[in-house]
Amino acid sequence: MKIKWFFGLLLIGVLLVYFFIDPADSGWAISCPFYTITNYACPGCGSQRAFHELLHGHFRNAFVLNPIFVIAIPFFLIFLAFQISDLKTKYSKFYNMLFGFKSILAYIIIVFLFFVVRNTKFYSVFINSI
Repeated sequence: MKIKWFFGLLLIGVLLVYFFIDPADSGWAISCPFYTITNYACPGCGSQRAFHELLHGHFRNAFVLNPIFVIAIPFFLIFLAFQISDLKTKYSKFYNMLFGFKSILAYIIIVFLFFVVRNTKFYSVFINSI
């Protein structure tokens, strides 16, 4: 029970930090080492800024910064709900459909394809037109 309180307080702390401090304007945010070395955006680039924008209700800005992060949030929340409750046993078929081996493999492929497409001219034209 103490571990749930700890993670709950940690989550509240993270939410407050990202709500009040914009990673784009502050020097505390971690910059992407992959981007720094290669000048290519990894699938996670822009996630911190997108999280800040989401907390302020700017969904379009968050999506432009990192669409895969924004799309992944409902999956993460569903996964979290399954982990902290007894839903995993009640709805095991649904859980296995979303988080089984084949699904995880599909997510990995989607993230890899996003990584490739994100670093093309087509992506920058598309995302700037939104």
